[in-house]
Amino acid sequence: ETSKLTIKEFFVVIKSPATWILATGIFCVYSFQVTTTYFTPYFSAVLGLAVTSAGFITLLRDQVMRLLGAPFGGMIADRIQSPIKVLLLVYVVGLTSILCFRMIPAETPTVLVVLMTLFIAFFVYMGRGVYYAVATELKVSRKYAATTVGVGAAMGFLPDIFQFLLFGHWLDTYGNAGYDRMFIFQAAVLAVGIVIATLSLKFKSKITHKGETPKTL
Repeated sequence: ETSKLTIKEFFVVIKSPATWILATGIFCVYSFQVTTTYFTPYFSAVLGLAVTSAGFITLLRDQVMRLLGAPFGGMIADRIQSPIKVLLLVYVVGLTSILCFRMIPAETPTVLVVLMTLFIAFFVYMGRGVYYAVATELKVSRKYAATTVGVGAAMGFLPDIFQFLLFGHWLDTYGNAGYDRMFIFQAAVLAVGIVIATLSLKFKSKITHKGETPKTL
């Protein structure tokens, strides 16, 4: 017999570490993707690339890397049996890439800029291909699975509400210097992701050792 989720059980989902781990994973990856959408104006305004070249890079980033990165991320997660470890890899590579990307000079060859952009985008879509699977890895029960994913997604996609406004404000106020603030913001988000992913693996280890799902899940 199927039972409906009660208000009390809804708050059990809200308090569950699994819900917040899932939300953090979505937030960090999606925030990373939002930041990459500003690469096109950055190429033109700061690195001096032609608008047509920047547009071509955007096309490759959004279309080609989406088709390659997401399935590859899923394959790796299945192979190592841990979407969280894939996300941790995404955060580490993303943080390193963002810092390197910020330091490249304006005279950097276009080919190198293209390769770096596609490399970053590949890992962004790797993360997007696995973050929902975190709920399975943390053994969220079927009864709470849909609600956990729904709440996690509602919190995880918050960058859609504020990040474009924040970045737009920085660019309007500080000009090209606003890109510095964007990169620093994104580096901080990815650093938080690394910490949370590391703690998530410890949380998963506790679940495994107990041989059962905690009551909060």
